[in-house]
Amino acid sequence: REGVCARKTNDPANVSEARDYWTWKDEGDFVLLDAGPVGADELPAHAHCDLLTLEGSIDGRRLFVDSGVYDYGDGEMRKYCRSTAAHNVLQIDRVEQCDMWSRFRLGYRGHPSPLEQGQTGLFMWCRATHNAYRRIGVPVVGRWLACRPGPVWFCVDWAEGTGLHDLTTRLHLAPDVSVTLESPQQARLKIGEHLLTLESFTAAEMTIEDGWYCPNFGVRERSSVLKFTTRTQLPGFVGWVLRDVANRGSASLQIHQPGACDVLWTEGEEVTSFIVTAAPDGKVR
Repeated sequence: REGVCARKTNDPANVSEARDYWTWKDEGDFVLLDAGPVGADELPAHAHCDLLTLEGSIDGRRLFVDSGVYDYGDGEMRKYCRSTAAHNVLQIDRVEQCDMWSRFRLGYRGHPSPLEQGQTGLFMWCRATHNAYRRIGVPVVGRWLACRPGPVWFCVDWAEGTGLHDLTTRLHLAPDVSVTLESPQQARLKIGEHLLTLESFTAAEMTIEDGWYCPNFGVRERSSVLKFTTRTQLPGFVGWVLRDVANRGSASLQIHQPGACDVLWTEGEEVTSFIVTAAPDGKVR
């Protein structure tokens, strides 16, 4: 299929219709994107810096995880679990998405846009943005996510604005997932009997850092975190694709004008094109 165009749909069989959450499921494979607010306006005490975070499972096993909640004490683990670095999100200039302070305090915060979803070929996709970094001159941060059986999962994070900025996206792996960095652009993951390849298809380079996973209150386990980093002029992009190791498909990003881009997925002779951030006025949404 050459240049398959996107169509919006609100009724795909394997995608949720919840306003603030997008989920995709194929047998034991599962992906969730959280496009809701950081917390309830009337009770923001339990808010975390998790705008547009995601989680994922392969064959019923957790792959990408939320760090969870370790305790409610006024210590380092409480700060960590509420931080931007503890979630699977895009961070700008090492600045926190929202102003978390003390144990249950929330000051400055960002707000998400309405969630969009649709279908392109065999892929189901979603897209949302937030404005948490407007205070540092980045008015819009967005995430586009697409999934199909295989698995093949894509994600593109973007930041609108001007000037030179550091973009960092993290993916927290479940403790029983083993990871090997084969190059700054490619990692090999093993989860159960499944071997997966995770590739960066933008200028962002990958490293591995240590993190914490808290499956229950008061319980913490060491885990690996894949970190994508790039220093770039805005608009800027961080993109990755996860696929089965046997799949030889490849992804690429095409920027048509500042802030407008497509993703191409090439698999054999078939090319699927995704409109990620296009808008009539050329601005990123």
